[in-house]
Amino acid sequence: MSIGATIDDNPIVRTAQSKCPKIPPQPPCHGLFMEEFTFKTRIMRYLNFQLLERCCTGLKQSTKQCLCNAIQQEYDIVRPKANPEDFVEKRRLLTLAQTLPKECGSIAGVKQCEIKGPKD
Repeated sequence: MSIGATIDDNPIVRTAQSKCPKIPPQPPCHGLFMEEFTFKTRIMRYLNFQLLERCCTGLKQSTKQCLCNAIQQEYDIVRPKANPEDFVEKRRLLTLAQTLPKECGSIAGVKQCEIKGPKD
């Protein structure tokens, strides 16, 4: 897999991802993504840390092949709730999704996910 390639470019990973489970009805990172919309005060930053911890705990249950798939699923659920006029907000959500493995301490050796963002 070349440096600029995505996970989807690798047929082995793509096959493995097709066997990944759907995220549960209460996904572990949902609160963290939603908090990105209101991350303003010091109290919110503390709450954000707690949400990150919960998210990381949930993601650590994923296999290496399914980790980015799980993050993509959660991102796809939250993305439509972002203000369509607020580019910064949409960019923050995408960056959060891409860097979650690193924020969680490089889960399963993965440091960053290639998350597909909006087409706009």
